[in-house]
Amino acid sequence: MTPLPHITLNAGPNATALSTLRGATNPTDPYDGINCCHYTGDTPQHIQTSRTLLARHLRIPLQ
Repeated sequence: MTPLPHITLNAGPNATALSTLRGATNPTDPYDGINCCHYTGDTPQHIQTSRTLLARHLRIPLQ
């Protein structure tokens, strides 16, 4: 999985939505890169890892 690139957020403290790039590097693997969606068919382990990386990057608690 590709590490998260540095991003700058211009959202205020009341932001309720966020969009990310997948960071995929393998076009033949639909779950390469970041995937936080539980309904896509990806493995639970990969989804949890993606969510953990994103939460750490954003410095927010993982819920």
